[in-house]
Amino acid sequence: MEITYWYWISFGLFMIFSELVTPGFYFLWIGLAAVFSGLLLYFFPTLDFVIIGTFFAVSALVFCYLGKVSLYKRISDDSSSTLNKRGAQYIGQTVVVFEAIKNGSGKVKVGDSVWLAKSETDVAEGKSVKIIDVDGIMFIVK
Repeated sequence: MEITYWYWISFGLFMIFSELVTPGFYFLWIGLAAVFSGLLLYFFPTLDFVIIGTFFAVSALVFCYLGKVSLYKRISDDSSSTLNKRGAQYIGQTVVVFEAIKNGSGKVKVGDSVWLAKSETDVAEGKSVKIIDVDGIMFIVK
């Protein structure tokens, strides 16, 4: 049985479409490597299976590595995002003191919830303060 370029391209497309229904991010790169192997076999039909198989294996490893590097680079570059940092989303907002801030701590009302707050000065209940930072689950207000 001779393996033609259609086998490689079909396998590659199957892997690429498998990426849509599975978690992870590796089927795409393996599928691209298979498609490129099929194209190589299309343009050079006399290549031996060992050469095509080696090309596929090496290109799959290279594509997976480059895909991982580019993905993690994009994720790590987005350090300014407040996604999954609920408290950081409120920095800069003005809120109302819910429970007077005495001796450096009290509570503020943010939307429909009440948060712990710290301040260098005492602030009476009902006054407006600005959230300047977050320390764990406590707002630092001014």
